[in-house]
Order: sequence, then C-alpha cells, then structure tokens
Amino acid sequence: MRKAALLALLAVFVAAWGCVPPEERAIRKAISKVYPALVFVKPIQLSYDWGKKEAQQVFGSGSIISPDGYIITNNHVAEKAREISCVLYNREEIKAEVVGLDPEADIAVLKLDEGELSAMMKRKGMAALPVAKWGDSDELREGEAVLALGAPFGFTRSVTRGIVSSTQRYFEDFPHHLWIQTDAAINPGNSGGPLVNIKGEIVGINTLGIRGSGIGFSIPANVARDIAERIIRDGKVVRAYFGMSFQALHDFTRSAHMKADKGVLVANVDRYSPAEEAGIRAGDVLLACDGHPLNALYQTDLPALTRYLAFLPVGAEVDLTVRRKDEILHFKVTPVEKGSFEGEEFECPLWNCVVKEITKEKSPRLFFFRHKGVFIYSLTYEGNARASGLAGGDIILELDGRKVEDMASFKKIYEELAKRPKGKRKVPLKVLRDGLELLLVLNYETDVRKIQEEEED
Repeated sequence: MRKAALLALLAVFVAAWGCVPPEERAIRKAISKVYPALVFVKPIQLSYDWGKKEAQQVFGSGSIISPDGYIITNNHVAEKAREISCVLYNREEIKAEVVGLDPEADIAVLKLDEGELSAMMKRKGMAALPVAKWGDSDELREGEAVLALGAPFGFTRSVTRGIVSSTQRYFEDFPHHLWIQTDAAINPGNSGGPLVNIKGEIVGINTLGIRGSGIGFSIPANVARDIAERIIRDGKVVRAYFGMSFQALHDFTRSAHMKADKGVLVANVDRYSPAEEAGIRAGDVLLACDGHPLNALYQTDLPALTRYLAFLPVGAEVDLTVRRKDEILHFKVTPVEKGSFEGEEFECPLWNCVVKEITKEKSPRLFFFRHKGVFIYSLTYEGNARASGLAGGDIILELDGRKVEDMASFKKIYEELAKRPKGKRKVPLKVLRDGLELLLVLNYETDVRKIQEEEED
C-alpha cells in the first residue's frame, strides 16, 4: 500500500515537473549550480571622506572560484577593508583576507580563512567546497537570458533575471575592457556577484547598476578570470605604462573621423612619460608594436589594444611604428611599471583633516601641477585645518620650512610636529592652490576632537 502511494506521489511530481516550461527548468538548474558557491561579503571599510578615519559596514557579493577558498568580487567592495567576513550558502560566517586588488578593472580576490574553513567543513561533514564554474563571455550574444545573483541591499541570496542587452559597451573611464550590459537588476550589494548564463556558468561579474534605469553592467568573465589568476599568482596586477592615451580613428561621440583604415590615434602623451621621452607626440598614428599591428577603427576596439600594451613586459624595450603626417617613424620605448592607482590616505587627527597621495588616475588635475606629493583630501567641518585657511585640493609643498616630497616625508614631519607641546603648535605651511603658491600658518593648539568627545560624554 505504501509503495503504491509513493509511486502515485512520484507520478504527481513528474507530471508537475513536466508542466514547467523547458526554459524555466533550465533556469532553475542554472541557479542550483551557482547558488552553493554564492557568497555574501561583509567588509568593514575605512572611510576618510569627512576629514577623519571612520569605520563603516558595507555589503557586497562574491563567488567561490577554487576548492581552497578563493573568492572573486569587486575592488570597490574589498578596498580599504579593515576586516572582511563572508556568509556561505549554509549560513556559516567565515573571515576572509584580501589577496589582491585591481582598481583599474574593479576586481578583487579574497581567500577564506583556512583554519575556520577547515573547521566548518569538518563540522558539517563536507568533502569539498562548492565552486562556481567559469563560462566563456566571448560566446555571449545579445538577447541571451542571464541571471544576476548576489545580495542587493544586504538581502542574501537573491536572483534577478533578464537578457544581455549589449556585449560591447565602452566606458572611457575603464579603458581595459568592454562591458556586458543587461536588464537583469543590479542593485547596491549585488556588486561582485556573478552574472550567470543558462548553463549555470559565470559569464560576468556584476559591478554597476544605474538606479531607475533598469540598466546594469558586468565585467566579462574572460577579463575577470584573467585578472583573478594574476592576483592569485602575483598578489597584484602589473601593468606597463607608456604614457599614451588613444582615440579611435572613427570616433562618433566626438564626430572625429580620420582618413585612415589602420592604426590608432595618439590623443595625448603624458609629460615625462616613456612615450614623450622617446619622441612620440599627440596626433601621431600608432601602427604597430614590434611588428604586431595595432588597430582601433572604433571605440569598441580600444580596450583590446590598451590591454595588449598594458600587459607587455615592464622594462623591456619595444619598437613602436608611428605615422606622422606622411612619414613612417620608429621609436624605441621602454615601458615602466604603472604607478599606484589609488594613493595612500593618512589621517591627521591634530589638524582635523586627511591628506592623500597625488596619482595621475585619481587626482589628474593636481597631477598636472605636481607629479608626486600629498594634498588635502578632506577636512572636518570644524577643525584646525579649516580654521587655518586650508582647503580641499591644496597641495602641500612645505611644512615648518621643510619640503614635502611624498607621503613618507610628510608622515615624518607630521609625527615630529605632533609631539610638540602646547604653546609651540603653530607652524608655517606652503601650499599650491590652483597653480598659485600660498603661505599659511597652521594653528593646532586646540585639540578639537578631544573637546568634541568631552561634549558627547
């Protein structure tokens, strides 16, 4: 009797499953393949945006990509993290460390704490850690169904569904790769989560959503996987720096069209860069690198070209073929390692401000005036720096009569000045503001933060 009842129940289940459309069955299967490897990422990040260092809880997503606990997520999820914990599919929370960050591609790799992971697997009787499978993002086509998995707004284990709207979306601020555009909702907290195809494979890393538009963008899996492998192998991503920026020969956004069918226009050459020192100028058309053709007829061709040059060996001389007017020229250029993308930040509690390193990528306007050094990044509303006349963007040239060359020299001077007793806490300060030098007197006799803490008590 029991056997007949079980067979009848099985028949009902099979009939019900048969009523589910094939596409729905495929989607459910795809979700089941990736869900176990989905991770809710909980970093506590340090913020320097209001003139002081503050810790804040943020949320993101990620995917386990190796049996030993490596996780891929976005750089903006993991950067400046004081500590990170990850909630796995079985609701176990495990600490993780940052293996490496790549701000230029917005990719980060984390690794679950080996001790905690081993203990959890033993406790749960797990033979292996669930791992998400990579797909080939080059095979994606417009109109293809995709799923965006993650933790939007901190809601763990969420899925949105949509299609691929474009596989070749170009953003000038991210020159190293094209983007996948999708109408699958990507909300805050989805960052770092996987974009999954109907096979249950990761084809993208969700990164950006435009609120109210129904448009989201993901980093192609082939790019993300390459960056992740470089980080796991080297701890960072090394890029070659030539000091050139490019423009497509036929740039429809600028209505600029050149009478040429090969090469790429050199739009700008950085001062003191390897390209400038070799003799390359803005307006040249770059044709080849060591005989390898370089072509960018349209904007969507630029990322592949930029990525090719970026991953050439640092310090190895190359021959760049250039057309200048009607002349073909050759230049020997030795690229150097690209510098820090995100400059170091340093809190000055006695002055009630935060200073930051100048970098070409994050502070290009200041980089125009000074290629290295530190500047006032943020100030508290009430504090000694603001009261002394300092403003955001001021480049610090001299402090107490001593030159500030970089962050190291600034820290050394600041630490000495911080030890001065009251009555001797006024120092001359020379800054560069919008190209003009100003002399100020920094008065930090009052301990503003101590007063504020006493008032709060």
